[in-house]
Amino acid sequence: MVDDKKTLSGTISFLTSEAFKYHQEGNLKEAKNIYEQILKHKPNHFDALQLLGILYGQINKKDKAIKLLELALQIKPDDAPTLNNYGVILTEVNRTNDSYEALDKATNIKPDYAEAYSNKGNTLKLLGKYEDAVKAYSKAIQLKPDYAEAHFNLGLTLKDLGQLNDAVASYNKALAIVPD
Repeated sequence: MVDDKKTLSGTISFLTSEAFKYHQEGNLKEAKNIYEQILKHKPNHFDALQLLGILYGQINKKDKAIKLLELALQIKPDDAPTLNNYGVILTEVNRTNDSYEALDKATNIKPDYAEAYSNKGNTLKLLGKYEDAVKAYSKAIQLKPDYAEAHFNLGLTLKDLGQLNDAVASYNKALAIVPD
């Protein structure tokens, strides 16, 4: 029996790696099939749950994405990347208060997580908290100075605040990083 468990564990590990490779390559259909196959054998497999949740978010099946990410967070409630992805999807379905909670928790768990700060800024902006959004984007940029998206989003928020010169400077920084 021990050998069977080892074999299954090794097979699931291999399948997870293969699915992730397909996922990164953009072959979402194949990745989805493998993640689902893993979950049939091991319904509480954290990586398969959270990666399939991300995939469902990518193919605009937000309800399924949320459900899977919530299951993953029941297993690892303090996993900052999963909280970040969960927060992004919650923002996309207009659950901004819940999104803020997830992203705030992600940045508290992992204070050097630039992407989570930038996503937190997006949520704060949607909540009408522009000054707090500026702080979140600024923190993301402090952590990752070449983060073009954070520079751009900071520019958008500064424009909304009427700080046009600072907004242009942020746009220019974003363009310097990603000219096209």
